[in-house]
Amino acid sequence: MIQFKLAYHHLVKNKNQSLPFIFSNTIWVAVVYIFLAMLYDTNLKNISFGAIAVALMQLGLGFVILVSGLAIIYAEQTLSKQRTKELGLYSMLGLNKHNLRQVIGIENLLFYAISTGLGLIIGITFSKLSVMSLRVLLNFEHLHQTLTIKPIAIAAIIFAIIFLLLTLYDFWGLRHINPITLWHKASKAETVPKGHTFLAITGLIVLIMGYYISISSRASLSAFLQMMVAIMLVVAGTYLIFIIGSIVFLKLLKQNENYYYKPKNFIAVANMLFRMKQNGAGLATISLLCTATLVSIIASVSLVAGQNNLLNLWSQRDIQIVSTSPINLVQNEQITQFASKTNISLQSRRQMTVTMPTNGELKNNYFKANNSLKTEVAISSLDLQQYNHIEGTHYHLADDEILLYSPDNTYQGKEIIIHGHKYKVKPVTSFNTSFVYNHSTYKPIFIIAKSQAIAQKINPTPVLYVTSFNTVGTKSACKQFGEKLPNLLNADPASITSRFVIKDLFGSLFGGFLFIGVLISLVMICATAMIIYYKQVSEGYSDKANYAIMRQLGLSQQETRKAINSQVLTVFILPIVGAVINLAFALPVLKNVLSVFSMYNINILISVSFICIALLIIIYMLIYWATTVVYKQIIAS
Repeated sequence: MIQFKLAYHHLVKNKNQSLPFIFSNTIWVAVVYIFLAMLYDTNLKNISFGAIAVALMQLGLGFVILVSGLAIIYAEQTLSKQRTKELGLYSMLGLNKHNLRQVIGIENLLFYAISTGLGLIIGITFSKLSVMSLRVLLNFEHLHQTLTIKPIAIAAIIFAIIFLLLTLYDFWGLRHINPITLWHKASKAETVPKGHTFLAITGLIVLIMGYYISISSRASLSAFLQMMVAIMLVVAGTYLIFIIGSIVFLKLLKQNENYYYKPKNFIAVANMLFRMKQNGAGLATISLLCTATLVSIIASVSLVAGQNNLLNLWSQRDIQIVSTSPINLVQNEQITQFASKTNISLQSRRQMTVTMPTNGELKNNYFKANNSLKTEVAISSLDLQQYNHIEGTHYHLADDEILLYSPDNTYQGKEIIIHGHKYKVKPVTSFNTSFVYNHSTYKPIFIIAKSQAIAQKINPTPVLYVTSFNTVGTKSACKQFGEKLPNLLNADPASITSRFVIKDLFGSLFGGFLFIGVLISLVMICATAMIIYYKQVSEGYSDKANYAIMRQLGLSQQETRKAINSQVLTVFILPIVGAVINLAFALPVLKNVLSVFSMYNINILISVSFICIALLIIIYMLIYWATTVVYKQIIAS
């Protein structure tokens, strides 16, 4: 069959473009299969807190399918430019549109079969490793996998739909094309795009607005909304800056005679200027993909790295009971008997009374009580005698003086105004019986006053009774004790905190975040590499004839290499610089979003950010080196 031979010939002949396309598609099929295998081939949903991980997996799967589909379409459109020229030749030789559709359909079918087959083999091979990694991350000792046909079938169907839509789009593109225009379409020269200064300034303003929203956000539930608004503005601003702003910038360079009229700069600026409308969109996409990669991996790694701090914040003791009435004798006896029944002993029992937290905002040394999206803290108060007894300290306070404990130790004010009364503040960095009331997302702040009367005046709310103790026994026994204690006392589960139970909860939540963050980052890095590669290949074929003409006019090999390095390096540096700038302005809102998960350790976030940036730059430079080699080979051929 001649159509099959032509499709196979095109695939083999253009292996520099076909093989990376197959490789990237293979990675996406493998990642999608791994997600599906976690959902359908494991007992994840039947394990305690496994439902959380399952929900995260489903969100991650949807995102990966979306990115994969868009990336496949982008890459195929680059491939189709070279294919269009060959289709024009085939049509001149006698093939009609029906025959051309057959060639396109067979070629896409070959791409689909090879990519899906290899992707499923790799996915099945690495799914066992993924299960082992997930077992460690989630601390699920009983997690196991059974290989079934369902995830294989679903993955094959998903990518069959993507390639079917791609093929239909290619068919649609042939509907009004005659042999002559089909041939000339692939070699159509691009014109110099117009640079609209107004749109460039608009893009800069939009970008600055997104940055401002990020750096001015506060650690409250509104941080999620602010982050979404900032993301939309940064995305729009980045595209305008790269597409329109880059054109304006290149035209300014062209007007600078001292810079422009040098061989390497002249060629680089001229080449980029003629294709910057399309080039700018690609650069913006690369920059945003790098930013998204950094944000996702930094957030997930920071949560995992800081989960012990979060565990200590929720409860520094193994068991903490917060109730509106004191634990009575009957309940004490029930706790003791149940501990004996589960083969654990109770130690270091402590009791204290605090006022019920009042939610509100703490801004500019002023506390304002409210319950809204802007709410960020929950203030409780207790007397100094209890604090000194718990901490073993010997503080002395006047009536207008207080000690203030905040888990992130960020309050540095000398005074604070609460309910219209001003108090002098002495910050303290330790409170061994601190807790998060009802497992709230608000940051707990404890005010220690001279007496119970002053504490009640500061925060005039009902009294809470806090009972805490440590447990000694096996891990499973201590966890069982913590799980069943709320039913034993007929209490709200949110009022009783067990470190062993909460640790498993955090492991499921944050381990799932990390697992998904790593897989999604892999997909986005692969998409970034693929976009860069095909952009380089496409531009290489477009620039080949131009460099050949310039060599005939006297351009030396050394000047050619300098021009290529100048152009490629300029194109490569811009996206990664943009990504790092975007991340720098994204860190404030990211910190506030993580604060909703009670992750207040800014040092962890900064350390993880530097490590992730360094790793991404190394990967990015490897992609730069590899694609530059391909570009030079195309120019020299």
